Amino acid sequence: MTPDMLNQLSAVIEHKTLSTGFVSILMKAIFANFFINISLVIAMQIDDVLAKMFVMMFGVTIFAFMGYEHVVYNSCLFMGGLIYQVDTLHFIPAISNIAAAFIGNYIGGGLIIGLFYAYLNDHHQFYKNN
Repeated sequence: MTPDMLNQLSAVIEHKTLSTGFVSILMKAIFANFFINISLVIAMQIDDVLAKMFVMMFGVTIFAFMGYEHVVYNSCLFMGGLIYQVDTLHFIPAISNIAAAFIGNYIGGGLIIGLFYAYLNDHHQFYKNN
């Protein structure tokens, strides 16, 4: 890696671990999986493969452009910091970031979208109880 790339990696890790609070990471993580799962639900309704790919790429682009938090991305970022021995990576803030991103991703994707989608597909609501 070039020195500029290492400086950028160090700056991103410092921003994600030291400059951002738990609640901020949690909210960004909720929105991250919310957008990803909305894209997935829309893509499931489309028959054309190219249209599915476009919808998913658009959703991921929004997620990445808005700077939302995702637990897998953050874990890979911190592993890169460990491999290249970045001095701004600290254990407790990194674990706090990963925990907040995990909880937020679960709330945004699993609870908000997942429960709503399960409710919409619950066909037992149309049966009469005799």
